[in-house]
Amino acid sequence: MKRVLITGAGGFIGGRLVEILKETTVTEINILLRNIAKAARISRYPLHYYKGSIINEESLRTSMQGCDAVVHCAHDFTNPEINLQAADLIAKQCLTQGVSKLIYISSFAVHRNDANESINETSALNEQWDYAVNKIEVEKKLLSYHHQSGLPVIIFRPTIVYGPFSAAWTTNTVMQMLSGRVVVPFDGQRICNAVYIDDVVNAVVKTLQSNNNCEGKTFIVSGPEELTWKEYYNSFLSYAGVHRPVFMSDNESEEWCTKLNAHQPVETKISLIRDPISFLKRTPVYSLYQRMIKNPGIRKKLLSAKASMPGPLIYPSKETFETLSCMAKADTEKLRSELGFQPEISFKEGMRKTLLWAEWANLNYN
Repeated sequence: MKRVLITGAGGFIGGRLVEILKETTVTEINILLRNIAKAARISRYPLHYYKGSIINEESLRTSMQGCDAVVHCAHDFTNPEINLQAADLIAKQCLTQGVSKLIYISSFAVHRNDANESINETSALNEQWDYAVNKIEVEKKLLSYHHQSGLPVIIFRPTIVYGPFSAAWTTNTVMQMLSGRVVVPFDGQRICNAVYIDDVVNAVVKTLQSNNNCEGKTFIVSGPEELTWKEYYNSFLSYAGVHRPVFMSDNESEEWCTKLNAHQPVETKISLIRDPISFLKRTPVYSLYQRMIKNPGIRKKLLSAKASMPGPLIYPSKETFETLSCMAKADTEKLRSELGFQPEISFKEGMRKTLLWAEWANLNYN
């Protein structure tokens, strides 16, 4: 593998892929980005930059020239049609230019997570969540090119990917826990299929370097151990300033789930004891507080008093609730047996590295 094109190299997985490839191989890397400023993190490496869009045929043609492989990490969260158009154009360009391998980074979210047993690549798909549906559609489009035209595509479905620079499962988690108390359903005892970013990227690198006949196949990538959401959230408690999560009982969780699935407005009972800040915000006391805090003479005491109160409760959205309700462990046997890759970074080690980065990134600056 002499040269690879990476789309979405300014993002979490794509950026780390650039770093590991440059640190461990002599591969030349082309990156295609709409906004080159997003490549600041990887700008310390000698890369071949192409400014353009994943739905622009000419941008794809020029950025893919001379590449042995393509890793498609980019995903547009605002417009699902863009991802389908991109899949179509990337597939055609790979076939035209004779690319030997196309790796698409999909998501474990394509699977339903209400199974009681393990989830593997053949498990039921999630047809309810727009993000998952879009990922499924992209997978199907790429696989149709494989079956009809021999597109050498391999699909990865990483699970809960955490680590440095992870917006969804590191930065967002920390910021929520700094601003309030995250509410976790089912007493936090449901399964968190977490995987450290380097395990995902190393699986991609191994696939790029190997000659395994895995074209047209999908692979789930998850961590080496079983973990609960209580363990996941509690692992962030050593970070300065975060609030302890609140674990919702099974009965409360079932009631919450019923309302979410029925698309009913979910109203929480706010009490002075359980959620004092949210309670006071609904009373005239909070307006008085906002006026008084402008007084320099008592501002410090008021802020100190507020800081001593339990943070406001942060309830999960419907999609997050479903993720936190997973009852089945991700099965990575296919990844091990057919690709010869075994995720090996323990959650303890992954979180050690993650929290070191969080300290460096100064997420609790305010």
